[in-house]
Amino acid sequence: MVTLIEIDGFKTFSKFQMEFAPLTIIAGTNASGKSNLFDAMQLLSRIVEVDLKTAFSSSVLFSSLKFEFISEKLNQG
Repeated sequence: MVTLIEIDGFKTFSKFQMEFAPLTIIAGTNASGKSNLFDAMQLLSRIVEVDLKTAFSSSVLFSSLKFEFISEKLNQG
């Protein structure tokens, strides 16, 4: 489960951070970045499923994309 996402320079995001609970609702007005958030999460999914070169071969440009997983928090104590 993704517990935190930090995005910088991906589509419309600049220094964006969002924590996720077991149930998180994404809502907002048109053009507020909801789809861009899901695009970032889809990129993470592609990285997990295929090699990095294939995942990053899409036309999406960004400078920083970081995901933190619940297992990382558990390992940190």
